[in-house]
Amino acid sequence: MTLPAVLVPTPAAVAGVQMSLVTAVTVAAAILAAAVVAEAVAVATGSRK
Repeated sequence: MTLPAVLVPTPAAVAGVQMSLVTAVTVAAAILAAAVVAEAVAVATGSRK
């Protein structure tokens, strides 16, 4: 029984997509956290009116 060539790399492709999604979410969360911290610092220092 031979698998079609399309099905062979599927598990690796799914794992790669999942890793890409995890990376994207992590980067987005880090950027959001940095923006929140920067805003908090600006408010705390009084530079933000």
